[in-house]
Amino acid sequence: MKIINETNWDTSTVRKLLSETLRRYSKVEGRLPDRFLEVEIVTGNYSGWAFVHGRKMRLRIPRQEVESPKLAELFHHEMDHIMGYRHSQMPRSSSIDPEKYQWALEYPIMPKIMKLKVKEDIVLQRYEKVLFFIKEKEKIINRNKKLLTKYLLKKRYYEKALAAAGKLPAKASK
Repeated sequence: MKIINETNWDTSTVRKLLSETLRRYSKVEGRLPDRFLEVEIVTGNYSGWAFVHGRKMRLRIPRQEVESPKLAELFHHEMDHIMGYRHSQMPRSSSIDPEKYQWALEYPIMPKIMKLKVKEDIVLQRYEKVLFFIKEKEKIINRNKKLLTKYLLKKRYYEKALAAAGKLPAKASK
């Protein structure tokens, strides 16, 4: 069962209630045919729709407070449509025993917990990035200074060796 929840109610608590309702429904009506069931939940008054022998349903539940027994009854009604029943084949909602869905009180529907994002300080992040690049560039400069010193020493060594062999003219006195 896929649940598409577009409300401010926690999907996991809604799923628990609908799964339990489906389990109880399957005991009475038999196993659901091998069809993928998609339940879309939106805000509104308690109402819903599902096509006879369909595989999708839409349930509307209130924004303020959701009564689990009413939601279970609504889901049960829409499951009847999916199983092939028409309104003429179902009992009137006024004739349904109010105690029939009292078990649903064990599955309260909770509101979604809003996760607050910690706002990151972008200026601080950019400053830390600049410090990192400065450190990296200083490493490169120090490495290049050491290489330059090394090659200047080699140059001096080879100039002396070539001057002693007479292959380079001796440095002019200052």
